Formats: sequence, C-alpha cells, structure tokens
Amino acid sequence: MGRIGGRPELNAEVAEVCAEVAEEFRCVEFNFAFLCEDLCVLCVKNRMQGVVTITDLPSTDEGIQPMHENEISKIIIGCAMKVHTKLGPGLLESAYEACLAYELSKAGLRFERQKPMPLIYEDVKLDVGYRLDLIVEGKVVVDPKSVEALTPIFTAQMLTYLKLSGCKPGLIINFNVEHLRDGIKRVVREL
Repeated sequence: MGRIGGRPELNAEVAEVCAEVAEEFRCVEFNFAFLCEDLCVLCVKNRMQGVVTITDLPSTDEGIQPMHENEISKIIIGCAMKVHTKLGPGLLESAYEACLAYELSKAGLRFERQKPMPLIYEDVKLDVGYRLDLIVEGKVVVDPKSVEALTPIFTAQMLTYLKLSGCKPGLIINFNVEHLRDGIKRVVREL
C-alpha cells in the first residue's frame, strides 16, 4: 500500500472493509483516505483477518444483553486512563478525543464522534450547532476536556447534552491533570 497524507493508501478490499466499519460506527462522513478520520486501523485489519470483536457479535435483538451504562462508563474510563498514561497532560482536547475514540474502537464499543444535536423549541427543530464530542453505545455522553480546572459551566453543559440526547449518564474527562482520577466527573440526568 502507498501512503496518502502520512496514512496508508487503501486498496479495494481494505476500502470495502472500512466502509462496513464506518457504517457500523455510524460515521456521518466517510473518507477512505483517512479511515473515517480516526477509526482504528487495527479494527479494519482484524475484520480482514476474520478476528471477531465485540462489535461483530450479534445485536441485542439476537439474544445478547445490552451493556448497562455503568459497565460502559467503566470501559470508557479505562480507555481514558490508557490515553492519559501514554500522553500525559498538556495536549489539545481534539488530540485526546481522537486517541480516546481509537481506544474505544479497540475495546469494541460503538460510538459517534462530533454528533450533531438539534435543539427542539416549541415543536421546531433548530440546528444551532450543538455537537456531542462522543456518544458511546448510544447511552453515555463523553466530553473530553483539556482545561486548567473543571468549572460548574461544564456540568451545566453536560446536563444540557444529556437532556438533548436522551442519555442518562455523562462523563466529563479533563486530561489536563497530573492524575486522571482527579479529572473525571460523572454527571447523571434525573428522569
């Protein structure tokens, strides 16, 4: 394979698998050259070699029980800890988001990045530019941060995201801390 922009150029077989993976991860825009921007190459290689991942298992309507939000949150936090251990503090939020997405895909979790979230006001759908950084398994909203300190406005924003998305739990993860355990805040929307 050749290279495009520092990434491998895709042959037809890889492109086909990438398209399947992108569809599975519900990527809004798919670009073969960038593997849906940050979609993990390992996942594609595993598919081509016939390795079964969690996302390859039958869906919930075929007898597999869906994961509970707490189980999903635990895996997300574990992935975030891997990223923080490897990168440490001091990078841009977008870098942490991309690396976290990579780790989530390795863990076999389904997620959407930068998911547009419309605001419904008096039965009118308003596209006002809200985007959820990550929504995992359609159940947990994740807002990676790289800030000096978490402030109450981040909690208020998360509560809004949870309300708009219909999700119950959300994780605010500030990677700009010495120990990641000090940068994780779990927010739960009351029903």
